[in-house]
Amino acid sequence: MKIKKEELSDYQLNLLGDKPLGQAILDYSKQLMYSFYYDVANELWEKNELVASDTDSMILNIKTKDIYKDMEEIIDELDTSGYPKDHPLYSEKNKKVIGKFKDELNGKIMNEIVFLKSKAYSFTLTDLSEEKKLKGIGKTTINKDIKFDDYCLFNNKTKMNKMCTK
Repeated sequence: MKIKKEELSDYQLNLLGDKPLGQAILDYSKQLMYSFYYDVANELWEKNELVASDTDSMILNIKTKDIYKDMEEIIDELDTSGYPKDHPLYSEKNKKVIGKFKDELNGKIMNEIVFLKSKAYSFTLTDLSEEKKLKGIGKTTINKDIKFDDYCLFNNKTKMNKMCTK
């Protein structure tokens, strides 16, 4: 049945809750992630390790001779629109297409990572720059006071910082 004008109908259209819809979206997202990992990544890279994952992301440790050559084989699965325009894999074909996988590092290579839990991790890139994420902590504090090594527990010493909140 289609309702053309709601005011002319005896039926009321009400959404009885957004939880079932949210769960369906989460389930679909998980299915996409698992399918990519097991059907695409595992087939392409026999020597890979799933280091960490979240609802909409995964970090893989891949051992291969040429990662970009390998990625050409699965380019239809990827959004490489964030890569530099002179990069061989740059394409706007899948830009912001739902279900396509985006390289959040835009072609840069991760060197090492400390992944404590979801939204609490740090990694270094081959150019020696650092990326740090700590949910609930201000960016200024993270950038100014926290270093990559602070995510690691050395000699059972913890680090405390003070920050102002509004």
